[in-house]
Amino acid sequence: MLFNSMAYAIFLPVVFLLYWICPHRFRWIPLLAVSFWFCANLDVRYAVVLLAVTVVSYAAGRMIEGAKDRGGKRRALLPGILLLVGCLAFFKYANFIIANVNALTALWGKGTSLASLKLILPVGISFYTFQTIGYLADVYRGKIPAERHFGYYALFTSFFPELISGPIGRAGDLLPQYRKPRELSADDLTYGLKLMAWGYFKKLCIADAIAPVVNNVYAKPMSYAGLIYIVVPVLYSIEIYCDFSGYTDIAVGTARLFGIDLIQNFKNPYGAHSVREFWSRWHISLSTWLRDYIYIPMGGSRCSRLRQCFNIMVTFLVSGLWHGASWTFVIWGGLHGFFQVVESLFRPSWKEKQRLEKRAQVREQTRKAEGLQPAAAEPGKKLPALVRGLQIVWTFALVTLAWMFFRTDSLSTLQRFFEGASIGVSDPYNYLKTLVICMDMQNKELIWMAIPIAILWIVDALTGDGDIAKASARWKPWVKYPIYVLFLVALLLFSQKGVSTNFIYAAF
Repeated sequence: MLFNSMAYAIFLPVVFLLYWICPHRFRWIPLLAVSFWFCANLDVRYAVVLLAVTVVSYAAGRMIEGAKDRGGKRRALLPGILLLVGCLAFFKYANFIIANVNALTALWGKGTSLASLKLILPVGISFYTFQTIGYLADVYRGKIPAERHFGYYALFTSFFPELISGPIGRAGDLLPQYRKPRELSADDLTYGLKLMAWGYFKKLCIADAIAPVVNNVYAKPMSYAGLIYIVVPVLYSIEIYCDFSGYTDIAVGTARLFGIDLIQNFKNPYGAHSVREFWSRWHISLSTWLRDYIYIPMGGSRCSRLRQCFNIMVTFLVSGLWHGASWTFVIWGGLHGFFQVVESLFRPSWKEKQRLEKRAQVREQTRKAEGLQPAAAEPGKKLPALVRGLQIVWTFALVTLAWMFFRTDSLSTLQRFFEGASIGVSDPYNYLKTLVICMDMQNKELIWMAIPIAILWIVDALTGDGDIAKASARWKPWVKYPIYVLFLVALLLFSQKGVSTNFIYAAF
């Protein structure tokens, strides 16, 4: 069931009413039932895999907590993680491994070939597998107790708004919320509905409008030439942002209708001044998961510069492989790792930061002992607006370059993009004219695509973190209500009506 389908428009109000008419202590029951039904409605086998992962991680968590010493906890943790990772690897990477083994044997002239397996890819498996691994790690570290109530734990792994494409929740944040008594709040209701509306706007009015142009060019790369090969990657950057953050807004807004707070997964990522900052704003639940469970345990930045670079590369190669069983995803992750390694070379090392912080503390303590006011911020620390603007453009260009590897199915397609972009560049008029022809859109259609993108850019720039639902709560009534009306009119005018397209990250 897609968020942008008529079935979901009927499903959500029914679940909402069912949830709130139940006594608090029983509310987990209908929510758990509809979550597994939501999964089984896509494919019963998906629900079976989800249940198996839930049972294994629940049992492993209890065993970790029940162990008497650190060694016993470790012996309980490792089998649990291996089973979870093995399940993910089997369904998502088995055929990828087989294909690469066949390629190697063909290269060596062995003449053997393994048959690919007919496997399903359970929806959301990458998300709930990472979520359960994080739960086991937190229990092992003593950050949270193991959940004893199987129903609450099963709801943690299957909660339907975040099931398909996250955000990746933390047990320490979500499990207490399922138990907490709550009343239906007007603030939660209005916030959830406004955020859902903004998510639908991004998906229906921007992502779905851009998708046909991007899909056509990537499907037939040899049929085009010129500027289209530069414009389409930029459009895809906008498409994947609006598609994925649109899904997250709908998911977070839906959860808020039930009084559940999910993590904000995006904070205006294309306003970042560096690739490192981009990852603090993009898919935040994944980037923080990778930081807490891979990067920091490997040593993070509290080590030599060479080891830090290695940690960054490993973390982002894992990120690339997590997204899909293809070398293009691995390259995508590797590019983001490489960009951050280069950026790290121009930042102070951990030891240098400690030294500078210690010197600053000593200076402040000295000033305090002498009865002086704290030192004012040093002038010139803030970069000029032009420089900051160029940093944003440069970061967006690097991210867009990486997205090309993420979107393509083959490196030969990218070769055509890089070679074809220069065709006709010596004749600027025909270069632009060729773009219009390749877009295959009327002037009205181009304007209809540009206006929602402009609205998105204005909202992200004004709010800072893209959370228009939170920002609008501070507006005066005479400001916000006319804007709500204009927004609903824009949603009706620009949305791709009659189309129920899947979300990009549902494939992961």
